[in-house]
Amino acid sequence: VDGDTHAEPSQIFKDKQRDRYLQSLGLRMIRYTNDDIVLNLNGVLEDLVQELCSGATSPSPSLQRRGWVEK
Repeated sequence: VDGDTHAEPSQIFKDKQRDRYLQSLGLRMIRYTNDDIVLNLNGVLEDLVQELCSGATSPSPSLQRRGWVEK
């Protein structure tokens, strides 16, 4: 969930660096704003279900890669 600070240029740069690193581990980021969560939680949940179902045929991550997502 991205708050207002994620719209600042320095944070955008940091987010892109972190996203590239996580993508190199085979992970995919799905970003939502605070407003998305507060004002449209059902829409966010529906979107997440759709994203998870669309990736259901993807192979599971290797054991070495599990658990490396930092919050």
